[in-house]
Amino acid sequence: MPIVSAGEFAVDYIDSGSGPTVLLVPSTASGNRQWRALIEAGGERYRFLAMNMFGYGGTSPWPATRRQSIADQAALGRALAQLTDGPISIVGHSFGGTVAAQIALELGQRVRGLALFEPNPFQLLRVAGEDDGHAEGRRIRNIVKERGGAGDWMGVAEEFANYWVGDGAWAAMAEGRRNALAGALTPNFHEWDTLYGDRDDDQVVAFDLAQLQALSCRILVLRSENPRPGIAAIDRLLRTSCPEWEFREVAAGGHMAPLTRPDLVNPLLLDFLDQVN
Repeated sequence: MPIVSAGEFAVDYIDSGSGPTVLLVPSTASGNRQWRALIEAGGERYRFLAMNMFGYGGTSPWPATRRQSIADQAALGRALAQLTDGPISIVGHSFGGTVAAQIALELGQRVRGLALFEPNPFQLLRVAGEDDGHAEGRRIRNIVKERGGAGDWMGVAEEFANYWVGDGAWAAMAEGRRNALAGALTPNFHEWDTLYGDRDDDQVVAFDLAQLQALSCRILVLRSENPRPGIAAIDRLLRTSCPEWEFREVAAGGHMAPLTRPDLVNPLLLDFLDQVN
């Protein structure tokens, strides 16, 4: 895969297809390979730039001694956006959806469309008074920080699978897949710094709702049929606060539907891209 520089960091990415440019931002633990089906389906209509975030593939790991911000992750996407001079659309999933929103904020008028599948900006819930949803995200954050910090990445992987993939997912997972997931999750230790401070009373560490409301591009938000309560609270908040956005539901596949049910997700994404390009 090609490499581009983002300041001191190397960014590993896929560059495939031709046409209007679409930046793809993957979810935690997946890497940019999660977008292969979308790239194959739309490669004759779009040029896809699929980034790897910090610590995935050939992208530089995040320095252990520094606190990561959402702007740090977005800088990787902006480096890819500099590979083209024209307008750009952005697609992101889960944490990658939160990063995609930040990239859109920073690129401003260059962005034609922004499509997000179950983004996880939990910090919005605290400001909105959605305490239960905010606490749900913090619980997962604390598991990653405490168990991951102690080297128990198998324990983190079990919690991750059962929360994000679905109840019982870990028990149904083969040993090789468990080991692979545990190994892929280590960058998540720093990713949570972009959404939560170390204490409950820390200030918001990522973008706020007013910034999202000021976005001028067309925006599509996708959710699964039965999202986790915290993700449902984020979706509800966005629907209420940004009624001009488009909201759709995917009938199966859960939070990981972009990987497990691309047959349902990708037609919605390509239809949206066709409308904005």
